Amino acid sequence: MDSRINEVLALIDEKFMDRISVSTLAKDVGLTPAHLGRLFRAAVGTTPHARLMDVRFRHATRLLSITRLPVVEVGIRSGCFDPSHFVRDFQLRYQLSPAQYRERYHVAVINTSKPPLAGKTLPLRWRLSGAPAPRLGVSGT
Repeated sequence: MDSRINEVLALIDEKFMDRISVSTLAKDVGLTPAHLGRLFRAAVGTTPHARLMDVRFRHATRLLSITRLPVVEVGIRSGCFDPSHFVRDFQLRYQLSPAQYRERYHVAVINTSKPPLAGKTLPLRWRLSGAPAPRLGVSGT
């Protein structure tokens, strides 16, 4: 694959949240937008714009699935700065509004910021004996 196409793929993955366009991507790799489109389609099978939107909407579905961010914020964090276009395009792509998608696919995320024993002291016999504390779920101690 042409190294410029690899560079465009990397740029899309890195900058999808920014206001980037196919013209910007083409300029960054020293091609015209039309030439980039031809090379990209031949190598990847889709257009640079379609790939950019795929990456943006995949990110949006992740945010909708694991956060409770407002839909407008999800759109912005996914690189879609016009809320009405984001909702319309999301619905065309997934046949669900962003809110319906969240309702159907939201996953409860367990708070893993604290270990299970955080803030608790071990029983005196483990602290004094110097023996290792038992692991949770391990029997025999």
